[in-house]
Formats: sequence, structure tokens, C-alpha cells
Amino acid sequence: MTSDPTTPGSTADPQVLGLVPAPRRRTVALTAALSALLLVGAWWSTAPVPRLTDAHSGGGAADDLGDGRVLVGVVLERGGVGPVDVLGVDDVPGARVLGAWLETTPAGAPDDDPFGPGGPGTPAPGSPLGDAQPLPARSEAGDGGWLVVLWDVDDCAALQEQAVAPVARIRTAVGLAIDTPLPDLASPASVACTDA
Repeated sequence: MTSDPTTPGSTADPQVLGLVPAPRRRTVALTAALSALLLVGAWWSTAPVPRLTDAHSGGGAADDLGDGRVLVGVVLERGGVGPVDVLGVDDVPGARVLGAWLETTPAGAPDDDPFGPGGPGTPAPGSPLGDAQPLPARSEAGDGGWLVVLWDVDDCAALQEQAVAPVARIRTAVGLAIDTPLPDLASPASVACTDA
């Protein structure tokens, strides 16, 4: 009859005990370090991805400048971790981006409407638009303000039929370039082609 090593008072077979390695401090420390690294990696992968706006309920304004040009401003609602560089806004089917600007205000500061009284007129791509700087521009986490895009609408049918929400390209503090969706109201379709 063999003795059960889990029973009090029993003796374990020395040959079996030799097969089980004794715990070592280095192994315990390495396991703890790997577990901590795994937890940090899991947190980082699920950390809030940087975003510029609330894609579902963000506010904004639009102005039809005529000749197919539409100026759209979207309220910034920065989320995520760390600063980002806003590199640009991608074209959508039926419209191309002529220029884009970022006006940031620190968290808690009032946001002035970049359109101002009487509208902005026709902005010059690459030049400042009031306090808004042409892209690329930096936005800190928690910033408010506006993302302003000047669109050139050349195909109302494509703009309305495909109805693609605009996308902004951003680069995170660690150098990762990602696309972040903008609200539907950032599209020039909200003002242009309304009688098409």
C-alpha cells in the first residue's frame, strides 16, 4: 500500500519528491514580473483610444460659402490618453478637403464659435482661421475647441448616396497613426446638395 503524501502523518516517497522542482525565488519573481507586464499590456490595449469628437452627439455648425464650398465646424470633445497631433481629414466620396484647422481651448474654458458674427468668409487653406491653426496641429487630452474643415463638393449624388462619415488622421504621443471617426455633421452633406 502506498502512502498518500497529503494525509497528515504520512511520509512521501523520496523518488516522487525528486521529480517535483522546489519553488525558487527567481521563478516566483519572474512569474510576478510577467503577470504585472501582462496586466499593464491588457490595460494599455483597452485604454481609451484618443478621439477628437463625440462621434454620436457632438455639436457643430456649417456654412455654405457658394460655388460648392462648405465650411463645417465640429466641437472638440477630446478623449483618451495624452496629446495627439491632428494630421488631416480624409476626403469623402463626392467632396474633397481644401483645408482644415484646429482651434483648441483648455478644458473648462469657453469655446468661441469660430464662425463668429457674420461668418468667417472664405478661409485660405494653410493660413490661420481666426485663432484656429491649419493642420497638422496638436491637441492635448481634455481640450475643447473646434475642428474646422473647408470642403469642395463636386458630386452631390456620390455625397448623398454613399454618405460616408469623415475621418480624421491623428498621431498619438507614442507615434502611432490612427484614424478617428468624426460625427456625420462634419460631412458637407448637411449643408450642400440640399436641393439636389
